[in-house]
Amino acid sequence: MSKCKRDLFKNADSFLKSLKYDVLDFEYSKLFLHDTREPIPIENIDLVISSPPYGDSRTTVAYGQFSSFSFDWIKGLNPYGDSDLKLDSLCLGGKKIKKEIELPSEYLYDALRNIRKVDEKRASEVYSFFYDYYLSIKQIVKTLNDNANVCFIVGNRTVKGIQIEMDFITAEFFESFGLTLESIFVREISNKRMPSKNSPTNKTGKTSSTMTNEYIVVMKK
Repeated sequence: MSKCKRDLFKNADSFLKSLKYDVLDFEYSKLFLHDTREPIPIENIDLVISSPPYGDSRTTVAYGQFSSFSFDWIKGLNPYGDSDLKLDSLCLGGKKIKKEIELPSEYLYDALRNIRKVDEKRASEVYSFFYDYYLSIKQIVKTLNDNANVCFIVGNRTVKGIQIEMDFITAEFFESFGLTLESIFVREISNKRMPSKNSPTNKTGKTSSTMTNEYIVVMKK
């Protein structure tokens, strides 16, 4: 038996055992679909744990393409349509922001200034993503109780050779709404599906390292 099959059976067995012994309390669990850029219909939250996208779907992680297999299983049930391209356009940064507003992050604007020196279009795409990201954080903050904790797992991607420090940008966004940064933990990405190097410019022999670490940003209200 291949290692892939062994891992699959091991994970499936663990999940079945968790159901058998009621490790998952479905009575108090609820799953729902919602765009976090819009007001969130829940409140009194004590803890938020999330791993948001690290950038727009078209140029960072192709969430639509990664979801194509799932779409084959839920045809007709997906309210956004059974198209991976449709999903990409609805993700954070999927649509270009025509009129920019100032966002509360010095780290973001340092990166944008450097990217604009190389490629104005890519800088605009980066801004559009972080504009949507800021809107999502704004709505999440509205749901929090006093003394609530937020844990965001993020990655610092590179655009045009410029590293975007999403961990610090995330902290600055939350701080603008009155939260306090507790800590930023560094986690090495193991068993990653993307290659260690890629060729973002499509020029022969010119490569760039992909992300090797993730950052757990812990905030407190």
